[in-house]
Amino acid sequence: MIYHILTANTTHHIPDMVRNILKYSNLTNEGGAEEHFFWLRKNKGDKKGLSYFYSNLFNDELRHKGYGFINSNFQLMLLLTKLSKTNKIIIHSIQSLFQRPLLFWFFTHYFLSKSKKKNIRQIMWGLPMSIDKKQKGLIRKELFKTQRKAMNSLGYIVVLSQDDIHKASQFYNLKNLIVANYIRDAYTHYNSIGRSKQQNKALQIMVAHSAFPHNNHFRTFKDLEIFRDKDLKIICPLSYGKEEYKNEILKKGKELFGGKFSPYIKLLPREEYHKLLASLDIYISHAEMQTSLYVVNYCICTGTKMYLNQNNYNWMIHQGFKVNHVNELNNISFDELVKPLPNDWVEYNAGLAKKILSAEERAKKWRLIYS
Repeated sequence: MIYHILTANTTHHIPDMVRNILKYSNLTNEGGAEEHFFWLRKNKGDKKGLSYFYSNLFNDELRHKGYGFINSNFQLMLLLTKLSKTNKIIIHSIQSLFQRPLLFWFFTHYFLSKSKKKNIRQIMWGLPMSIDKKQKGLIRKELFKTQRKAMNSLGYIVVLSQDDIHKASQFYNLKNLIVANYIRDAYTHYNSIGRSKQQNKALQIMVAHSAFPHNNHFRTFKDLEIFRDKDLKIICPLSYGKEEYKNEILKKGKELFGGKFSPYIKLLPREEYHKLLASLDIYISHAEMQTSLYVVNYCICTGTKMYLNQNNYNWMIHQGFKVNHVNELNNISFDELVKPLPNDWVEYNAGLAKKILSAEERAKKWRLIYS
């Protein structure tokens, strides 16, 4: 059995992950869909309708009985200690105990047997730029040493980009690293969304994809401020992230761009979000860490122009794609900004995406992870 531990309140990520894990399970594990069980971890602050949402997802849409809810820290701890030595455990994103990730690693190191730890695969969604905070204070330093030992004892640490391989190796001295991205037939999926650009429409620019500070919205605003009098629309999805930072973005965006600033405060239904992506001319992300790969891969597959920074830029280049860097926005003219991607870039990226972003290609890594 393959057990997945997910954070239930991440409703903007989890449903698609589950759908595709089950859809392509015949490519990744011998037992197919029936071999997958999903534990959905809830927090105290979660909305009351969360259980209903996921019950509908599994019972009505997916018709998959293999799911359950983790309602407390103690239940999570008990679950991990009770699972059979033969079961694989896939932990999606960093977990914590009593809101302390370091305590989770302490528990993993001291309370799980060697064989159980070897059966755990930890998925890391975007590593931080540094780990200085984890090494301040005597107790924190000791806990961090324990975290390193615990991470090294797992079967695999899975990261989503090449830069994160280097970071994880540097931060945690890990030898059990592997790069893998979640399975979907990306090219077909994103082209089904398509593009719906209309003539005589304002230039549609999306800035980042969430209200987390690592997206560095204000650096993008600074690059675009000189075009505030042009015919453009600045789109900012802010449905999740840090509340205080979100309010700062709202204030600055309205101050700089007035009615041309278009924030999205509520999480859009899937079809509405796809319509938003289809309307874009440009996507800009000054984020230095790996994030927003859904949007990045959409732009790659559909020929939508984008400007990326550090981790995301390096990952796209490492795979062979042709993309723009945010530094190109320095002193750029509006005429240059408006220009679509060259046709040879669009065709080249599409051809490469068909191959390396395919479900079959990604499934090769997941067969290894599950094995």
